[in-house]
Amino acid sequence: MLAWIWRKRICFRAKMYSVALDQSFHSSLPTMMQVLRISFVLTLSPLCLQLVSGSDPQHRHTAPRQNVVRHIHPRAICKTASVESGDSCATLAERCQLSATDFTKYNNDPKLCSSLQPGQRVCCSEGVLPDISPKPQLDGSCSTHNVTDGENCSVIAGTLGIKTTDIDSWNKQTWRYSGCDGLEAGQVICVSEGSPPMPIPLENAICGPQMPGTQKPTNLSQEGALSELNPCPLKACCNIWGQCGTTDDYCTPTKLENGAPGASAPGENACISNCGMEIVKSDPPKNVISIGYFEAFNIDRPCLVMDASQIPGKDFTHIHFAFANISHDYKLQLAGSTAAQWSIFKDISGPKRILSFGGWSFSTSVDSFPIFGKAVSKENRQTFIDSLVQFVSNSGVDGLDFDWEYPGAPDLPGVPSGDAKDGERYLDFLKDLRAALPKDRSLSIAAPASYWYLKAFPIAEMAEVLDYIVYMTYDLHGQWDYNNKYSSSGCPKGDCLRSHVNLTETNTAL
Repeated sequence: MLAWIWRKRICFRAKMYSVALDQSFHSSLPTMMQVLRISFVLTLSPLCLQLVSGSDPQHRHTAPRQNVVRHIHPRAICKTASVESGDSCATLAERCQLSATDFTKYNNDPKLCSSLQPGQRVCCSEGVLPDISPKPQLDGSCSTHNVTDGENCSVIAGTLGIKTTDIDSWNKQTWRYSGCDGLEAGQVICVSEGSPPMPIPLENAICGPQMPGTQKPTNLSQEGALSELNPCPLKACCNIWGQCGTTDDYCTPTKLENGAPGASAPGENACISNCGMEIVKSDPPKNVISIGYFEAFNIDRPCLVMDASQIPGKDFTHIHFAFANISHDYKLQLAGSTAAQWSIFKDISGPKRILSFGGWSFSTSVDSFPIFGKAVSKENRQTFIDSLVQFVSNSGVDGLDFDWEYPGAPDLPGVPSGDAKDGERYLDFLKDLRAALPKDRSLSIAAPASYWYLKAFPIAEMAEVLDYIVYMTYDLHGQWDYNNKYSSSGCPKGDCLRSHVNLTETNTAL
């Protein structure tokens, strides 16, 4: 087989070129073939090769043996001129100091004169245009180009010596690439083969691949590799601007024909991860429960007063006594009229009797708002838990409920911002309390329906240790919305009157 290959004649439909190989090349034939291949590619010249053994009598020679490749003449690189704005083939021929006939001879593309682009090069002499096309980087990633305002694919292709069709082909996985008609200023695109680039960070992005500080993934060319970076808390939707939410502005996916990740139709804030607004349905619980809250503090009102003895127990499976407080030394606290109502409440029969802690007032009053955060801290957690377990043992209460409004909240009126670690500490507290409580005692929390406040809750992990969660789908709107353009969808001035309960928003929250 080797002898057959050695005498193989290789032709490329062109005038003959001869190549003589000394027999000493016998052991390095693959290397020489690579050299010849490279030479052919670089010269773009038609070529016919005959590889023969130096021992063949018809090809003996007495000259010293030399490792030579003879008579391969690469085509010369032509002299060039660059197209400027407003140029035509006539002005280019004049700049090249050529007649129209010679200019056409050296630039024989019939479409050239109708497709000139600034930066494009043309030949002013015989030969071929120099290869100025960008090459892939050493790590296999593509060479990139930052799109400037007003640029299009034709301009980019002409300047870099590539084809517009190549740009489309090389950018099928480039972030937010929506074809040559949809180029955006500041966009980073591929101008060579190779894996796609990381997109430019957006200063305020909090999810997705443009979140500042995001590292390049190792599987960058894999579908979904960019979209799945930095997902939103609670599996909320992330849109192309790197923002999290649960409404149409965040959750509506867009799939363009070219399929590039992150690409969206004009005017849309397309979703890139955790998309869709369908309510996830699960199996029903073993037991359906009905919960009522008894406002123990109502006894101090001048009207609309209800005593704990008037609770219609037969209408509910669980009644929450609202609210017990937490002292500054992290002990359970019931005092005054609230304590008197508790003494009545704990003896009612029928529904499960649940003691709730906190509430809006306790969570946001200047003198008490820090207590929840400190009570669940590593330093004070066990003291608080010991107090709770002792109370459950002494009172026989059926369960405990916590209404902290809200861990990690950044914008509650009149109080400092919450700690970003509040949610994690809250979870650790619930885990430790669950382990310390008797198994037949329930443990629950209240959680906000607003994604803005719920995002600080590691709610999926909390659900693993809780018997149930009370989802607060009320107080969705109020006077606090005034002059806030973000509080109500479709109300950019922030001056709309919306109900404090809203079925549409409840479904969105779910």
